[in-house]
Amino acid sequence: MDLEHLRQTLSDRTVGPIDGSAPAAVLVPLVRKHGEWCLLYQVRASTLSFQPGEVCFPGGRMQPGEDALECALRETEEELGISRENIDVIGPMDYALHSGGFPVYPFLVQLNKDWESAVQLNLNEVESIFTIPLSYLRYNPPHQARVERSYHSVDHLSQSDLDALAKRPRKESMPTLFWPYEDKMLWGLSARITAWLLHWMENHRT
Repeated sequence: MDLEHLRQTLSDRTVGPIDGSAPAAVLVPLVRKHGEWCLLYQVRASTLSFQPGEVCFPGGRMQPGEDALECALRETEEELGISRENIDVIGPMDYALHSGGFPVYPFLVQLNKDWESAVQLNLNEVESIFTIPLSYLRYNPPHQARVERSYHSVDHLSQSDLDALAKRPRKESMPTLFWPYEDKMLWGLSARITAWLLHWMENHRT
């Protein structure tokens, strides 16, 4: 083994995630509806292989050479049909860590007053959109529960492999925020981002 060669090749590279998962970015859209400020959410298409049917903000994984804001704007246009010209970027929020291990960079934005007429859903990715008034979120704090997630193989393995895995159970227990709203459930990462924003706004009122 050539340690100097290893040292050189490790030094002359760009560090990335060990499993190849790219960071993600999302927009957190403020909109005016029925005379009050609301946050806009989307429901992921039920046909998607990753988190189907979940409530989230528009966004996705970053492409090579793309920064986080460019990614969030591009993904929003691809998913909702809302172009950059209809979006006023207010500023970056703190990033969050997805349970999959990659960072998610949120940006607070305001959509222009005609945002509803600009929406053209990509039904391959987005089933629907909806809004939640900020007043509702402020006066109805999120619920919190410690959720345990167990792991098991969905692959067809030999009995010896299954027995080996059964001897090394993997369980995670983590606090999870969730907001029931009408027939929707805002939870997980999107709930954490929402809670961060509400806390920030409460502490920075002018």
